[in-house]
Amino acid sequence: MKERVVDDVQMLYGEDVTISSVGYCFYRDEKDERRQCILVYLSNKKTVKYDG
Repeated sequence: MKERVVDDVQMLYGEDVTISSVGYCFYRDEKDERRQCILVYLSNKKTVKYDG
C-alpha cells in the first residue's frame, strides 16, 4: 500500500514532492457503515485522501 501511495504522489505532483506525514480518518458511508481512509500530508502542503 505504501509503495502505491508514493508512486501516486510522485506521478501527480512530481519527484520532488515528499510525504511529510500520514494520518487516518474515519467516516460513515451511505449505508452508515464505518469506513477508514488514509490522509497523506505532502511537503507542498497538499493532502491526498485514500479510501481504505
